Amino acid sequence: MVDRRLDHNVADQLAIALFANRAFLVEGTTESAVFYGIGDRTSPGALEAAGISIVPVGSKTSIPLAHAILKSIGVPVYALFDADGGFEVRAKAKNKKQDDIDRERKNHAVENRRLMRYFGLPEEDFPPATISEVAAIFDDHLEAFLSANWDEWISACNIIETDAGINLAKNQLAYRTATLRSGGEVPEMLAQILVKVEGK
Repeated sequence: MVDRRLDHNVADQLAIALFANRAFLVEGTTESAVFYGIGDRTSPGALEAAGISIVPVGSKTSIPLAHAILKSIGVPVYALFDADGGFEVRAKAKNKKQDDIDRERKNHAVENRRLMRYFGLPEEDFPPATISEVAAIFDDHLEAFLSANWDEWISACNIIETDAGINLAKNQLAYRTATLRSGGEVPEMLAQILVKVEGK
């Protein structure tokens, strides 16, 4: 299984990051688009120009192997993952059965603890928002964070949806554009994460 995943990681997910000056591992394309968009607010393509590769690995379970590969070949790497603390509210809104919710809670807790152990952080089932020297954690997930902390980002998304006639959800280019066009200041946690990614 490790051999198969190594092949996939190296050939697909990490193809660009292997030659980057620095790498930033995130779960999905949403995080990648938003952080590239934050870089664009300084100048278009600022992070790419600095040799920083933001790599969506698909899920938090894929972060340790990707991190270990990059670290082993000397690429400075930072990671971000979701603790998914708000999963239960969303699950109940979708009328999921309690047994399914309990299973999901256990899975999230196991994966959160596994990742925190990997990064040498104090283990918790559902950790609070964290920025450490090696990794950052959202207490829930990125969209929940943005909804709570950057009203102008939500407004920019709504405008793009209306103007383009698209459903913006999980659309990388639209998320990056919304981040670039958003008014207000970039939320402090996102700015601090980017400082760690850049090695400053």
